[in-house]
Amino acid sequence: MNNDTQANTKGGLNFIAVKMDPVDKVISVTLAWGLGIAILLVLVIMGMSVYKYSLQQKLNTLNAQIEQAAAELQEDEPFVNEFLAVQEKLDRYDRIDNNEKMVDLFPILSALVPETVQVKNLTIEPDRVEIVCFAVDQSAQALFASNLRLADGQEFDGQKLKMENLTIQEVAKTTDINYQIEGYGFSLSFNYSIE
Repeated sequence: MNNDTQANTKGGLNFIAVKMDPVDKVISVTLAWGLGIAILLVLVIMGMSVYKYSLQQKLNTLNAQIEQAAAELQEDEPFVNEFLAVQEKLDRYDRIDNNEKMVDLFPILSALVPETVQVKNLTIEPDRVEIVCFAVDQSAQALFASNLRLADGQEFDGQKLKMENLTIQEVAKTTDINYQIEGYGFSLSFNYSIE
């Protein structure tokens, strides 16, 4: 053997093809496939981890946005409440403006209120009236209720007033704050239509 051949066999690598028996081939192929599958599994697991991390970041961002929106809504709550109250008043005004019969009811009611009854609060809706009153004695309250009952079906300036469900509520002895007069506080309510 010459020196080159000795160098190849002594401590170096032998590149001469060695015949493998079939069992060794099967083991070799199985190991190669196993290694490939293991690498593929590692890549899939890493990909799923990255995807899960990405989804978690998106979820965290979305939660932060929701919390910020909730905080803004809480800050805007007083404004929203005021806006809704104003909107309700505008809706009432619009109903009154569009319902001329409600305007026609006011002079009729004024004519029916006895002089001894003070109207403290009057609420006229498109089909309902509520009146809070004060009277020195109960006879004035009875007279007002009687006037209303008699007005049902009567004509006022060519318009017929119809009333239903007349109720007297909260009859209580009280003192008028403005005049320091003792009397009776009461409220009347009824449904109406003007034809």
